Amino acid sequence: MRDGGGDPLFNRIVNKTFGYEGGYNPGDTGGETMHGISQKAHPGLNIKGVTKDMARDIYKKEYYDAIGASNLPPALRMAAFDTAVIAGPGRARQFLKQSGGDPMKFLELREKYMHGLVQSNPAKYGRYEKGWNNRNADLRKTVAGMMREDPNMPQTQVAASDRASAKPTTRAVPY
Repeated sequence: MRDGGGDPLFNRIVNKTFGYEGGYNPGDTGGETMHGISQKAHPGLNIKGVTKDMARDIYKKEYYDAIGASNLPPALRMAAFDTAVIAGPGRARQFLKQSGGDPMKFLELREKYMHGLVQSNPAKYGRYEKGWNNRNADLRKTVAGMMREDPNMPQTQVAASDRASAKPTTRAVPY
């Protein structure tokens, strides 16, 4: 599925997520992960043997297609896919409904959710706070840029995205 299954934007989006996820992580909350694919979600899979191509196929089927990403505007597609990877397709679908299709509102919901995880269980999630905040800030800039590129995006949302991407709603903290 290296071609994105006919969706030209898929590879751009999944490569962005690969950049956030990195390679092998033995200490993730989902158990061992490779390229963001977790042992918890894939108990029968040899995680250390997951290649990027394998991860790309899993992402396409279990995350991208599961949220109907190919039917979303590009900026919302980027935000929703990365959220499905971090929090699961169900949470991404919930935020899609709650945001009313506004990519910046979607990101606000995502950031609030992630901040809530850290606040509710700092022992478990506190170590991810800086990385999540940095990831959210970078994703916010990417989504704002995609909104400016999209001729079908309402200009009021584009202007709001420019303001929102300049000032993240969560703060990055040093470790």
